Formats: sequence, C-alpha cells, structure tokens
Amino acid sequence: MQEKRWREADRKNLQFILTSAGTGQRSFLSLNDVKNFKCGDLKQLDKLWVKNSQGHFGYSIQKKIYLSTGNSLDFDWEKRQWRNWNSSVYNKFVESVGWKRGGKRLMYSELPMNLFESKVGELPYRYGLYIGRIRESSFFLQRLVNCNRLGFHSIVKIFYRKFFHVIIRFSEIRYLAQYLLLPGKKKYKIKSNAKLSMLSILNCK
Repeated sequence: MQEKRWREADRKNLQFILTSAGTGQRSFLSLNDVKNFKCGDLKQLDKLWVKNSQGHFGYSIQKKIYLSTGNSLDFDWEKRQWRNWNSSVYNKFVESVGWKRGGKRLMYSELPMNLFESKVGELPYRYGLYIGRIRESSFFLQRLVNCNRLGFHSIVKIFYRKFFHVIIRFSEIRYLAQYLLLPGKKKYKIKSNAKLSMLSILNCK
C-alpha cells in the first residue's frame, strides 16, 4: 500500500483475510467466517487502507458512504437475512464507490484503482464472499460495526471496573479512619460492620 500499487494491495488484502479467517484450502469465506472475523485484524486493515490512501480507500470509508446512501447494516446472523434490505438503495452505494457505471457493473480489470481516477471508497473490492446478488462488502461493513460496538463496550466495562474499585478502596479507608478514631468496644463493632459490608458487596458479584 505504501508504494501505491493498489490492485496488488487489494489482492494481498484478500489473501490476508482468508488466512486470518483460517479458511485453509477454501478460497472463499462463509458467513460464519465473517461473523467471527477478528476485530483486531479488520481494524488494522482498515487503518492501513485509510492511512496510505489519505482517506480515499478503506472499510470505514465505505461504511460511511454505505449508510449515507440510505442503506442499513441491520443483519440477523441467526436467520441469515437483512432486516431492511433494499436493492435499489444498495445500487446507489455501488455507483457511489464506482463499482457500477451507467447501470453496468464494472469488471475487476475495468476499475481504475488509483487516487486520481477512482471514486472515494472504491477499495478494498475483493472480500472473498458472495451471497446471491448481494455483494459481500455489506457483510464486512456490518462486521466492522459490531467490532466498533464491542470496542466501546470493552471501554465501558473497564471504566466501571476501575470506578467500582475506587469506591471499594474509599470505603475501606473510611472504615479504617472510623476504626482508628474510636476507642475499645466501639472499634470492634465498627470492624465487624465493615467486614459484613465488604462480604455483602463480594456476594453481589
């Protein structure tokens, strides 16, 4: 990608996807392969495309165009179907990224694949998955959305875990201060109450 050989980069991108998904001898992806595709690998690929093309290519770039043309990424993985699929709206996306021109789908060799002639979002093109008439890009963009959600949820979990830890530490310090300030019998009572409070918190986990 750094050398701007975009057609070669697109082919190598597919090879990496197949290797990352562990398809073995298969030269294509199944829906389960896409559903379980490694978020770290997908985000890294997107980062390379976006960075080396100065925002001209990339999965996240395609996702923005996909949604801006009125498409939905609401896919039911269990039923294996789109909830709000619209072929005419999808064609708007295909034309927007330059995969279709004048109502005709372009062959792979017809795509310019350069920063001067290519439309924004033209690449990556090859994903290794076809489901009927629906281009496989839709499934990968949906996976990207799920990966972003998982990343956000992880951050939230880490925040709440650390926040909870701070609260526990604060409670311990408060009980310790009370214990040190009180004499004899009252110390024993406070100490017992503190232990019971901590046990109740631990049991709530």
